[in-house]
Amino acid sequence: MPGPAGAPAAARPVEPIGHPIDATVAVPGSKSLTNRALVAAALAEGPSELRGALESDDTRVMRESLRALGVSLDSGGDVWRVTGSGGRLRAPAAPLFTGNSGTTARFLAAAACLADGPVVIDGDPRMRERPIDDLARREHWHELPPGAWIPEPDTTIVGLT
Repeated sequence: MPGPAGAPAAARPVEPIGHPIDATVAVPGSKSLTNRALVAAALAEGPSELRGALESDDTRVMRESLRALGVSLDSGGDVWRVTGSGGRLRAPAAPLFTGNSGTTARFLAAAACLADGPVVIDGDPRMRERPIDDLARREHWHELPPGAWIPEPDTTIVGLT
């Protein structure tokens, strides 16, 4: 137990239990892993189920963006169901809002190249200050046609058809 404010906690001895531990531990979900699994499931062919996914602002904006790209996704309950698009995404009617989620913006920038038209990716004011042009150098985007990669948030990525 913690001691009084600013004081170290009292030392307590740790006693071995003397037998094997038989327990099940539920590890909390990860927003980063959940977003990666969502994109993988969205681009896969057919249905996927995600268990242990984390509900957070970052995963919410990813789900909303994937739906806007035409991916069928049910995230109610303990199991999230995603019907993969087989790598074919549709251009959304409105900009994809990523909030302040760098993972969402970066993954959507890559996935947007599979859309059948222009995709605008935007975020909150803080996200607009976070450059993502390093992706262009790191991921060999030079192979895309001119205009297919615009490195800053609040810009258009032209999908390849």
